[in-house]
Amino acid sequence: MKCSNCGGELRPGQRICGNCGLPVEARGPSEGSEEVIQKEESEELVEPGQAESEEELVEPERTEETEELYEPGKPAAPEGEEFEGSDGILPKGESDILEETEGRPLGANERAIKEMVSVPPEEYYVVELGDLVSGVRVVGHLKEADGDIFDYFVVDKEGYKGLVQGEEPETLDEADNATSYEIDVEIGEPGYYYLMIKNRSVGDPKDVRVDLRITFP
Repeated sequence: MKCSNCGGELRPGQRICGNCGLPVEARGPSEGSEEVIQKEESEELVEPGQAESEEELVEPERTEETEELYEPGKPAAPEGEEFEGSDGILPKGESDILEETEGRPLGANERAIKEMVSVPPEEYYVVELGDLVSGVRVVGHLKEADGDIFDYFVVDKEGYKGLVQGEEPETLDEADNATSYEIDVEIGEPGYYYLMIKNRSVGDPKDVRVDLRITFP
């Protein structure tokens, strides 16, 4: 290797020329050197736009069972299972009433109530539907996790007090002695409303899944 300033001979790694005393300029590998040749050979192996490994080119196998998952906007949930996220608060395939909300996100005038509640023996569990105006529609599904029977009531404040006191007040909607229910209620008189779930069992609590969509006019 020679100095680029005076042409004097340099030792490998020498930074100052012993002949002219000037710093030796850093120089990259010369053309034809082993380093350059190796680099050129590696670049020839991968053409522009070509994947570096075959794994990147493998597309997941698409069968008749999975083909529907490629349809844009369709939830990938088996029949009878609930969807995750705001576009599927209700179980799929449960009822005709629920189909009108299936796969659709909440609108600006809608509110969802989704929870698993544990109802103590011989007690009520109260789900507050809130302050609702005339024309509000409450649609959804109630289901006991173990297939046990339970009752439910949709009531206003007076109905709530009456049930708690052991009376039989007027209700907006009610049903009993079933393991699951479809709810489709339209509010008539404005007021504060409740969904009350009753466990008539004397021994075991009831775990009830509540899936409701409240639509305001």
